[in-house]
Amino acid sequence: DGAWRRLEERARERKWQLPQHGDLSILRDAKFEDVAVASGSEVQLTAPAMEPLYRVDYGWLRGGGAPGTAKSAPPGATITMEAARVHGEVLVSDHLPLVVDLQLGEAASGE
Repeated sequence: DGAWRRLEERARERKWQLPQHGDLSILRDAKFEDVAVASGSEVQLTAPAMEPLYRVDYGWLRGGGAPGTAKSAPPGATITMEAARVHGEVLVSDHLPLVVDLQLGEAASGE
């Protein structure tokens, strides 16, 4: 698609290694969930910071079975993926900062 072509062109111009399709598949295949998608948040572009062309910043948690919950919670607890958002007004890097909101709660009885 167009965004991927722009990413490849930018990498070639800077003599960077080209990005590889499928890199995120490794995480998805291992049952990790993208917090932005799982929480229903708007997926936002993060780089470069001044004029974002592509998304390179993610929050990942291993899924816990129910959509938007994480398997990696402490014993007797649950983690719910609440939101993920990019702060476009903060420019301290070549990427925009990504904030992920998680809710730690108690597991339902019988889990």
